[in-house]
Parts: sequence; structure tokens; C-alpha cells
Amino acid sequence: MQKELPSTALALKRQDALGLAEYFADRIIKGAEHMSAESDLHTGPNSGVAPEIYEIFLFGSTADTNVRDVHDVDLMVIDNTYYSRHFEPPRGFESWYEHLSGNLAALLSRLGYQEQEGRKLCNFHVDLHVLPLSVLLDKDFRFAMGSRHKDPQFFKNCFSVIMRFDQASRSFVRVTIEELERKYNTDLTDLR
Repeated sequence: MQKELPSTALALKRQDALGLAEYFADRIIKGAEHMSAESDLHTGPNSGVAPEIYEIFLFGSTADTNVRDVHDVDLMVIDNTYYSRHFEPPRGFESWYEHLSGNLAALLSRLGYQEQEGRKLCNFHVDLHVLPLSVLLDKDFRFAMGSRHKDPQFFKNCFSVIMRFDQASRSFVRVTIEELERKYNTDLTDLR
């Protein structure tokens, strides 16, 4: 069933933005599954690496149940570097931030969706961060990224109100730092 997407607006009701985020996450997961099934692991820059997405997180105002209206959707895709290496932020995060909203269309295009479909889907402001699993596993990696970020507390702020995309229910659900620590056998105390 094709989901009805809201037209461009300055703000959306949080529930509508949540539905939009779930739609995008579902498209990303389905596209990655298709890419994984179709991938040629022997050629190209990702030679030997099958695409795998570990998590899609929703953070910011759309993840905050106390917010009524939102002005953007903030998503974070965590992968095995297959996609994230193409979205690595350059030195000086300022230019990276200017292009975050284009990341969704770029990722959808990379996943095999038509370019015009990607543009059509991006009619509401969506910031998409595509990062490797190291962001969860390596405190030094988080620190290095945070030190180059205009907000040094970026990751701590992201993970203060966060939801993860549950593939079984195709919806975003609450997740705690402790649950992520257990799932990935890692220490995320710096995010508390």
C-alpha cells in the first residue's frame, strides 16, 4: 500500500512526522535487502562487502513524545560501512550539514529507487546521518567525530531521546542506552 506523504510544510504534527520517518526507514531497509540479494561482492569500491544495515535511529523532536509539532525528521542509519563510506563527513562539518537533507535522496538512489522518487519523498526536511557501526562500538570514534562537529555533544544529545526502527513491526520503538549496550556488547556511558 502506497503511503500518502504530506506536502511540504513548515511544520508537521509529530505523529505525521513519525509516520513519514517510518515510511523512509522501511524504504531504506527494503532497498538494502534488495541490494544485498543483488550485490556483486567481487567488483567496485565495496568489493567483498555485502550491504548490511544494523540500525535506523530516529532522534530529535520527532522522537520526543513531549513535542507536538516538528520542523524536521532526524534519522541515523548504522551500517557495516557499505553505505556510510559514501557519506563520510568531510573535514569541517559545516559543508556536511549543508548537504544532510540531500542524503536521503542520495541513499534512496543508491538503493535503486528512481531519482525523481527520491526527490518526491524528500518534500519535508529530513536530515539523514549514515554512519558505520563504529559509532556504537568505539568511544574514540565518537569522540573524534564529536570534536569535529559544530555541537561537541551531538551524540549525547542524539541518544538522549532516541527510537530504533523495529523491522518486525515496521515502526519506531523506544530504545535505551542500556539495551544498545547489551545488544552490541559495548560501553556507551559517554552517551548518558
